[in-house]
Order: sequence, then structure tokens, then C-alpha cells
Amino acid sequence: MALLLMVGCGGNGNSNEGDVPSPTTTITGANVPSTTLSGTVATGAALAGIVSVKDSADPAATKVVTIGTGGRYQVDVSGMTPPFLLRAEGTFQGRSVVIHSVAGQADIGGTINITPLTDLILSNASGQLAEAFFDGYVPETHAPLLTPALLASAREALEARFAVMVDSLGLEGEVDLLRTPFDADHTGLDALLDVLELRLKTDAEGNPTTIYQIVNVVTGEVLEDDLTDPADVGAFTEAGSLEEGALAASAILELFGSYEAVFEGALPSAENGKLGTLEALVADTYQDAGKDKATWVSDQAGEVHRVDMAIEELSIKSMDLAATPRTAEVFCKIRQGHYLARERFTLAEEDGSWKFYGNQKAYHAGVVALSKYELYDDSFSGGMLFYIEGNTTEIFKATVSGPGIVEGPDTVLTDSRQWLYGYPLAYEKLVATDDPLFSDGAEYTLTLSMNDGSTEIETIILEKAPLSQDYVLGRRDDFFVGPTAPELSYNMYDGGDIRFAWTQPSRTQFESVNMIVGIDSYSETFKDIVYSPRYSSNPEWVKSPFTITGSFCADAHWLFSDSEGRLYLTYGFALWGDCGP
Repeated sequence: MALLLMVGCGGNGNSNEGDVPSPTTTITGANVPSTTLSGTVATGAALAGIVSVKDSADPAATKVVTIGTGGRYQVDVSGMTPPFLLRAEGTFQGRSVVIHSVAGQADIGGTINITPLTDLILSNASGQLAEAFFDGYVPETHAPLLTPALLASAREALEARFAVMVDSLGLEGEVDLLRTPFDADHTGLDALLDVLELRLKTDAEGNPTTIYQIVNVVTGEVLEDDLTDPADVGAFTEAGSLEEGALAASAILELFGSYEAVFEGALPSAENGKLGTLEALVADTYQDAGKDKATWVSDQAGEVHRVDMAIEELSIKSMDLAATPRTAEVFCKIRQGHYLARERFTLAEEDGSWKFYGNQKAYHAGVVALSKYELYDDSFSGGMLFYIEGNTTEIFKATVSGPGIVEGPDTVLTDSRQWLYGYPLAYEKLVATDDPLFSDGAEYTLTLSMNDGSTEIETIILEKAPLSQDYVLGRRDDFFVGPTAPELSYNMYDGGDIRFAWTQPSRTQFESVNMIVGIDSYSETFKDIVYSPRYSSNPEWVKSPFTITGSFCADAHWLFSDSEGRLYLTYGFALWGDCGP
């Protein structure tokens, strides 16, 4: 498992006949033939999978080998024409990983590694994503970009950006990110891979750009690498404890592996012996949004969507190795069938082991991109949803500030939207048109005035900005429940069921659906019924038995999320019944 996360999901390394050659047996050993390329394939830990090598003949030829123990590969390139493009494909954390490298004539018989950093070298040399360059490689057009001088320039520029980190590892001699041999053992160059995270930025339509954010998770320092800008040369200014961070990262991955295993085949229980295993993964001092260890373990042990789950795209966002206890913030996706949820975890080291720790507060605050479509007047708005969950009784007032926010009375989080989103306190920042101030990674500040007169400050990050209004509206059926009545069905009668169904938007995952039914709407006997089966994949709502005792007004709304955690709310008003003027 690895922490350096790359975006990649494409090509399959086609040969000149259009078919992928069958993988050959990987050669291992100390004596490397003079007709081969060999090295380590790693993203912080060794990658299992295949390596494809594409040459510069016309038409291009491709060879494929399997990756061996410890991430080692070796491929015979005799009869092939340099320069060579290399692609490693494997699986990590339940998702496909695709990374690249490059080699020339002088590299035959030597070491060429394949890592996210060699992928960056090729990306910078070509001025585009390495995956796209590999897929579209035409030797006559593109080989001139791969001369030894140009590759050396791209490599040296990237190495200069990491110089302070490489120096801190105490490696002897010159370090060449393409060619220096290393083992995938969380030391040396592998430690560097462990503590770096690459995040490919997306545009207003969710498409990948050519700009990477490179994060040192030990220090939190962030660089941007624009593949199209050779003058983009900013460097890291501090390293932090890289090898300590690498060991912590390895232990954190083991924690999540154990967490995943606890739910294999069944929920943990005293009878199957897994409940004690789950409890051992949680710090005794656990607290998160008001839940202590016993409550969290009990909740987890009853969460059916954890059974046979797959933890995907695990990302260590930050570490604090100077704190007591040492802590880390981790995000991941948890998948089980149709269920997909983005989760955040605060971890801490307790008695030498990393465990689930919680945020050590009675509440949790956050922000998420929100797009809202209102059925009753065919209107759209987009922006952000700020929220506070957990025990909020001690919060007198919560105010948000940051990019795109004009401070004033409307920036106060209130409980008026609790029925809509399920959070005790929430605030919508919605606009009718695209707001350029909404951006990936934007920081916002929540100022919390407590009942005891104290003030607490929370800094929260907008992970993904809203998609553009034009893009979402142009693909409305991909994100929102359709606006026409025939798409909904219901059956209401005294003593019977209330039921309706909907169509799942194609680019979303299920979050929740609520139905609000007001009975005797204009009298003191007004009553709300709210039903919210979170993360259910069944597109039907049933409440039984249901008795209508007077006039009624039915209202429903659907809340979905996409794979990046953005929310999409379809809000229906007065769908059925007598809702008055």
C-alpha cells in the first residue's frame, strides 16, 4: 500500500498489432543482462501488477512483464528502439494505479525506476500528463521531447524542488530519481514516496488539468507543479522527519488493513471474536463529535455497509509528529456494492500503535460543495454547505468567513436546515451564477461563540469546489431527480402505505432521501414525518402504516453525492396534496 496517490485510469499498453502481449516471466537476481531495463516499481510501497515498455520504432512495439517480489521488474529490450516509455499498472487500496517512466539508449543494462516522481519527470518533459503522452505517443512527433538533455533538464528541475527533503535523508552520493536503486522498505527514497501526496487539480467541469499539488504530509507544505510551465520551479523549504513519517504512514496503512479485515464476511461481534479486535483499534480516549469509544465501536458494529467493505483512495492529509500524542488526519472512500462514502478519520499513536482517536471534540465542523435544484420553480443555485454535527448545545453562535463569503448576519450557521441536511447547524452559501472564489482547497474559518463566553476557531477546507452551473445544468439528469411528475409514484390512503419511487441520477451515489408530510397543515396539529435511509441503494421510500387524519401537504427532497463528495440536492415543494396558496 502507498500514500502517494496518482490520478490514472487509462491505457493498456497496446502492441503494434493492437493486442497486449502476454506478460513474460519477471527475471530477478543480482546480475542484470546488458539488454534489459530493470528497477523498482513503487508508490511508497511495492506495487503488484505489470510493466509495459513501448519503444520508438514505426510502428511502436510493446513488451509486457509482471512485477516481481518487492516491486522489482526486469524486461529485455533487445531488438527494440529507444527511447522507451514505461508504464506500471497495478492495484492499490481497491483502485487502479497507473504510473510511468522513461529510458534512453544509455539506460539499457541499468536501473530505471517507475514511481510517481518518475511519472512527474515524464509529465514535465512532455508538457502533459504522462498517461496521455504514453497513450498518444508517436515517435516521429514525440521522440524529440525525450532527448537525454531534455530529460536531464526535467529530472534536475524536479530534484531541485525536493532538494531539502532528499538532503534530509542523508543519502550518499548523487540522487537520481530515475536511476538510483532503492528498496520499497520505507527508508531512503522510499521514505520520500511515503510522505508525499500528489493531487491532480480539476477544472470547473471536473476534468483533470495539467496542474499537480504536491503535499509533504509531515509538514503540510504544498507546491504546485504546472506541467505546461517550465518556469514553475518553487521548492520545498523544510523536510520534517521523513523516515519517522514514512514509518508512521506504514503503520497507518496497517491500521486500515486491520479495520477492513474486521468486517470481512460479517459484522464484528462477541460471538465471532471480532468485536474485541475492533475495540483494540480504537484509543481509550477516543472522542469524535460527542461520541466516546464505546459509542463509536457500537455504531460501527451495527453498520451493515461496513461488511465486506473496500477502503479506497486512502490519503494521509497531514501528520503532527511533534504533538503528544502524535496525530494524523486521514481521508478515504469506503465502498460496499452501491454504497460509497467519503470518510475522515483522526488517528493518534497510543502505546506505540496508531489507533482511531477522533477529533477530541463534542462536535465536528466541515464544508462541502453543494448544487441545489428546486422542482417547484425549475431554479438552480450552487455553492457550499457549511455544517456542524454532533453535540452543538454548547455553541451559542457559529459564523463562517473566507473566500466568497461576505460577513454579515446571513453567515451564521443555524438549525433551520436541520430537517434538510440532517446537521444540527448549517449554513448555505448559494449563488445563481458561477463564483470564481470557489476553488479546490480553499480555507474557511468558523468562529464559534460558546455558551460559557469562550471562543473557538475552526479552520475547514473545501476539498472540491462546485462544478460549474452551466456544466451541471447541461447534464441535469446526471445529477438531479427529474422534475416531471410521471417519474414519481405514490399510493396514499387511510391506514395504508405512503410510497414513492425515483430514478437514481447516473453520476451520483445515494446519500439520503427525506419526505416531509404535514398533516392538518394549517392547524395546531401540524406534524412532520421525516424518513432518511442514508446510503440505501433502493430507489423507493415506504412508510407503513400511514393514516391521513385531515388535509395533508407532501414534500420530498433527494440528496446525492458524486465520487468526489460534492452534494446534489433535488428539492421538491408541494408534490402532492393540499398545500395551500
